[in-house]
Amino acid sequence: MIRLNTNGSIDYTFSIGT
Repeated sequence: MIRLNTNGSIDYTFSIGT
């Protein structure tokens, strides 16, 4: 899942086991 932070930075969240 890739989401955009309030800072404008791209935060990469990886779900383990999903």
